[in-house]
Amino acid sequence: MSDNADLVSTRTSLIKLVIILEDINLHSEFLMNDGQAFLVGLIRKTLLAGDDEAHLSILTSIAKCLLYIAHYNPHVVEELGSDTELLLNLLRYFFFRDNFNFEL
Repeated sequence: MSDNADLVSTRTSLIKLVIILEDINLHSEFLMNDGQAFLVGLIRKTLLAGDDEAHLSILTSIAKCLLYIAHYNPHVVEELGSDTELLLNLLRYFFFRDNFNFEL
């Protein structure tokens, strides 16, 4: 994910996904197709790729997606809360984010 065009494409796709996940009726389909695992993996990949503003904007969209599905799915909250690596990665993201004044 180092190419700028790839970053823009990924960010655009994630913004669309955020909009889609605003509809709670689509959460079950998203989760049945391993959407949660995809987002968690994408967080890990993005943090490994860089901590600049472009990568952090991608992480903001991923965090919004996870927030939407976790808000209405207690099972997702339980799974995300038991993933220590994910929690540490999110903490790392929040520290980086504060340097760029991003809002979730």
